[in-house]
Amino acid sequence: MKDYENIANNIIKKIYPYLITDLKNYYNQSLDNKIIVELGTGPGHILEELLKEKFKYIYGIDISLEMLLRAKIRNNNNKRLQLINANVENIPLKEKSVDLIISRGSIFFWENLDKAFREIYRVLKEDGFLLIGGGYGISTPDNIVEEIINNFKNSISKNVKPKIDIDKTIEIMGKIGGKTEVIAKPKHGFWITWKK
Repeated sequence: MKDYENIANNIIKKIYPYLITDLKNYYNQSLDNKIIVELGTGPGHILEELLKEKFKYIYGIDISLEMLLRAKIRNNNNKRLQLINANVENIPLKEKSVDLIISRGSIFFWENLDKAFREIYRVLKEDGFLLIGGGYGISTPDNIVEEIINNFKNSISKNVKPKIDIDKTIEIMGKIGGKTEVIAKPKHGFWITWKK
């Protein structure tokens, strides 16, 4: 986990503002006074960017207590932020209580996609929105993506990069309800949007 945080701090830190730009672009509504959840918070880099926005309240959820402790330190116990140690298959929030959910990179580690997406759908408000994906962000400039890829060339084997079946994921989401869209860009990664 320390290695992941070091990589995040030293190599991929530049992408986090662009992930929020992607959220704004695809949500296409004001973020002001919304309640948002980040699933798979890790050490809190995306939370750090979310706290710069005018959200009413932010929940950071992660299965790792150690990562949540790192996120707590990084984000200085902000009063608009609550960190929750939980699994995506059992989100301890009320039904229809969340405007937006964002998750980058955690879907690769979810054991039961059907159960996870049913739980996400449960906590989203009637017009709720999910942005989930992996990679470096669609709006991230090409030169930053190339720099990160070059930094990773020697440290990550192509065989150990996590993968998901996007078509199967969309099928699962479609059976639950709502409208999905896949946005992908070579080298940058992908987002799946889900509007309830």
